[in-house]
Amino acid sequence: MKIYLADLFHVYQAGRNTHISPYTVPLGIGYLASTLKSRMPECDVRLFRDPDRLLQAVRAEAPQVIGFSFCSWNADLSARVLDIVKSTCPGVSIR
Repeated sequence: MKIYLADLFHVYQAGRNTHISPYTVPLGIGYLASTLKSRMPECDVRLFRDPDRLLQAVRAEAPQVIGFSFCSWNADLSARVLDIVKSTCPGVSIR
């Protein structure tokens, strides 16, 4: 089973502010991925922070499940990416 977990970040803002990095550790989805891998070793779990990389991966090979971490600062971004994923892969289970 292929599972994608996303804690999306506004990557374009990082280019304007050198004190912000979009490539920090996504702790919540990291813990979830670790638990999934230990309890279901046959699962292929991938983590995403960059929305463009997530969409590229979805278009290249659709997963069975996509999980989104929603926070106040990324809710609009995640909702927009979610709409694109739904239209690209209507059979994907989104959690």
